[in-house]
Order: sequence, then structure tokens, then C-alpha cells
Amino acid sequence: MTTILPKMNPDLWGRLNDKTATVREFNELKAEGLIGASSDAYQERQMRTSTDEPLVQNEKLRFWSERTNTQWWAMMEDGAVGQQAANYLAQMTLEKRQTAADYLANFKNLSDALEEQVGRDNNVDLDQLLDNAAAGRAPTVNADGSSVALAEHITPFWQTHQEQIQQVENQYQDVKNFPQHLSDWLDHKHIERSTELDAMVEKHRYSGLNGLREQSDALLESFRFNIRDGEGDAQDAQMIAPSELGSIKDKDNFSMFDALNFSFPVHEDYAKRTVEMALRMGDAGAMKNVLATGRMQQEQQNLLANYHNLYSTLSANISVQMQNIEPTLSLQQMLDNLSDGKDPAMLAGDNLHPHADKIHSIVNTFSGLFSAVQTQQQQLEARPKTVNEWLAQGQNNQMLDQMVYNQFGLEPWEKGENSRLLRNSDSTAGMGFSLFSQQDPDLNEYKEQAMAEAIERRDRLDAALFRITGGASELDLETVLDNFRFGRPLGTMENGEIHPKSNALTDFVEDNMKDISHHIDWSWIFGEQENLTMIDYSSWMKHDRAEDIAEPVVDWLLESLRKKAL
Repeated sequence: MTTILPKMNPDLWGRLNDKTATVREFNELKAEGLIGASSDAYQERQMRTSTDEPLVQNEKLRFWSERTNTQWWAMMEDGAVGQQAANYLAQMTLEKRQTAADYLANFKNLSDALEEQVGRDNNVDLDQLLDNAAAGRAPTVNADGSSVALAEHITPFWQTHQEQIQQVENQYQDVKNFPQHLSDWLDHKHIERSTELDAMVEKHRYSGLNGLREQSDALLESFRFNIRDGEGDAQDAQMIAPSELGSIKDKDNFSMFDALNFSFPVHEDYAKRTVEMALRMGDAGAMKNVLATGRMQQEQQNLLANYHNLYSTLSANISVQMQNIEPTLSLQQMLDNLSDGKDPAMLAGDNLHPHADKIHSIVNTFSGLFSAVQTQQQQLEARPKTVNEWLAQGQNNQMLDQMVYNQFGLEPWEKGENSRLLRNSDSTAGMGFSLFSQQDPDLNEYKEQAMAEAIERRDRLDAALFRITGGASELDLETVLDNFRFGRPLGTMENGEIHPKSNALTDFVEDNMKDISHHIDWSWIFGEQENLTMIDYSSWMKHDRAEDIAEPVVDWLLESLRKKAL
């Protein structure tokens, strides 16, 4: 055995890590909307042939925005001027990705140096220290006035690494302040462009909301970056072109990260597999995500169509009126001025246009359209970038929970570890119902034992609930569990009011989750409910049934994701 082990690869498993400080910071940037919502990152250990080789760990980054990809296609399909705009969009996207990747590279270096100072097992959060400093406090003092652990080690580190810290802080500001729209980036780069190109760029300002498209080769050229271990005090991230990504046959350059699926639900097979798997698992959360994706896209496209009609009408009228006015002032410049509370005739540098009176007259003539386009732009700017953000708006979450329950019989809590398939394999409620239905004397002992276990389980839950509520009649076990099952606040009473003990019930659910799930699954034994828990879900939801149920859902989803004519 000892002669074999040195020849084995010790890194075949557990090579990817998504918990490093750099990956957490990457995800923080994504949560803040500073990088594409479909971006992802891992730390990957390089493969070794023996434990004698040094352990090298690299951060692997993928940047991707579906909105930018769809916007690129919309420009490319709009003639020669549109293709020129798309080329600029690809350049802007490359610069934005490189800016974020370089920031993360130096964030990693600083984080590694901090770990060496305080010890790698102490989990000091560099991001929290930087946030404290940015808020004008000492890096070791939190917002609530408490001190971070190991402050006595962190303070001298902060003093001796000021140059690196300042660089990281400046690079974060570069990421945060990166131009949001292509027109802003063109202005920032002082790129001269024709009136036609300006109009094209603004025409497609929000075209990224119009469905999902196949991945653009131009944007894929700059989507992958590596941050390598041990590159010194300061470094830039390395962009990896698609041609440099190795396959599994190319062992020297093969990355498990690049082998991970990088597809999007616009692909019919991917959408079909996603929906069928969610149904096979009985995962309400996954099905909600599918339906929410389609509903969000439909809302975006309807809003975009209304905006496009208004903007096109205003643009056509303005272009005629502004033909002979020099220097040129674009419609978007006028809209931005109005949004910023400035004179609509203000030029860059806050200089008033020499023909301000004529511009004021034009704005007054079309004031209704200007106001309508401004409102639409504000709504489009505020649109959620992810499905989770969309679900957090208004009643969307409750609406989708109800849709999933009505269409598929899955309750909101049935997700992840509580999905129907995983739960049934544990509680065996469906098999139990089948056995209870049989008139076989040999099963009497099993039935008596199952009933006794159900009663004992219910009694445990009643006792645990009593310790929190003191036996309040308005919060009995079935009321609390019904609230839990359908996503209402746990302390919601029959009259709709929230019981003062509502927050404390979270611990009750977390501490008794297994008993709760089994009680719900076996509640038919008390004659209290009839639902899909009365069947053996894994036997019932076979491939053919899942395929039949998924087909109309997939058709609807794909239709909602397709580009619509504006």
C-alpha cells in the first residue's frame, strides 16, 4: 500500500473551494450589482502527482452578464452602426472585467498577508476591516462599537501595509464607479463619435432586457481570469482566452472549474432538464425559480416595448428639431440633465449651450414625452437584475408560491433538503400509506407501531411549542405548521395579526425540523390532510410523468426568454 500511495493523485477530490476570502468578495461584488449576475468563482488547487509537490491554489473567475450579452446581439443585428456600437460594448466589457479582476487579485494578496499575520485558522474578515476603515472608524472597530477579534495583531498589520491597503481601496472605487452605460464609458474615454453612433448607443441602452441569447464569442473572449498564488505584493489578474482553456485530455491545462456547466436556460435541452429534475425531486424552490424567470422576463419585455415606443417617438421629433444646432446635444444628455435637476441645455463641464433658448422651447413643446421617457428610464434602471431580487419585490414571492402549489401540488417549504424526493426517502410516508390501505392482518403490528410513532412525534412537537408559547390557544401546533408550510410569518393568527412570540418560533422550527417534516408527511394517519405525501413520490414521479408535466412549462419558459420584436 505504501508503494502505491505516492503515485496516486492526492488532489482528485475536493479541489474546488467556494469559501475563500477572494471568492466571498467576488460574490459580494455580484450581490452589489458591480459585476454580471451570472458570474461565478472558485479557488482551485493545481493537480499534483504526489504530496511532496508544493500546493498551489489559484482563484478562477468567470464574468458574465446576460443583459450585456443580449444588448451586444441587439446592436450587432442593427446594421453597420450597430456593429460599431457592439464593438465598443465589447471593449467596455473587457475593461470592466479586467478592473474587477485586478482588484480581486490585490484583495487576495492583502488577505493572504493578513492571514499570515494573524494565523490562517482565525478567519479574520478583510472585507469587514476595509468597510470599517471606509466608514471613518479604526479597521478593528465595528459599526456597533465592538472590536474585532485579534485587534492587537491587526492594528500593526494595518500600519505596515498602508500602501497595499490604499491600492485595494482605490481599485474598489474604480470597480464601484465604473460607467454603467456605454454612452457614459464613451464619454469617460473621450471617444469622438458620430451623431448616428450616439443615437444607436442610446437606442439600445436597455436592449439587454429583451430575452436571453446564445453566448457571444466577442464577450467570451474576455470572460475568464486567473489569479495565481505567490505573485508578489501587487499583481494583475490574467485573462484566459477560450483557446487557452484545456480539455480533460489536455491534462497540463485542464481545470475542473472550466469543466463545470456554463449554460443558460435559453438552451432548450438545459431548460428541459432543469424542469424535469425539479419535478423528479419535488423541489418547490426550483420550480418557483423556473416560473419566476419567465414572469420576470415577460415583465421586462413589456416595459421595454412601452419604453421603446415612447423613446422612438421623442427621438424622431427631437432629431428633426435639433438638426442645425451646434454643438450637438444628444437626447440622452438632455434627459440626464433633467434627471440631475440641471438645465436641459447644459453641456459637459456645466456650460450652457449657446442655443439654450431654442433647446428650452423644444423641451417645453415635448414636455409630456420627456416626462414619460424619464419615468420609464427610472423604472428600467430600478428593475431587478436577478430572479431573487424580482421575488423580493411586492407580492411576487407569495404569488409564485401559490402558482407552484396550484400547478404542481408542492408547498413552499418543500425545497432543498426538504424536497419531496429526499424527504420521502427518509420518512417513507408514501410507502406507509400504501401499507395502511391493505387489509392484511400481518401488517397490524406495523400499523400500530406507525400510529404510536406519529402520536409520540406530535406530542414532542406540542411540548416544544408549549415551552415557547405557554400554551397560547391562538398558536396551536397546526396553526404554526400551516404558517410554516405556506410561507406566512410563523406567528400569524387566525385573525391575521402576528403573535408577539412569532420571532421565537424560528428556533422551534429549526430545532425540530425532522419531526416537523415527518409530522406533515404522516398527518394523513390522523385523517387531517390528503396530498402528495400519501403516495410514494419517487415511484409516482417517474421520467415519463415528469417529461409530460414539464413539456408545457418548458415551452412557456422558452417563449418568455426569446427576443421580442419592439
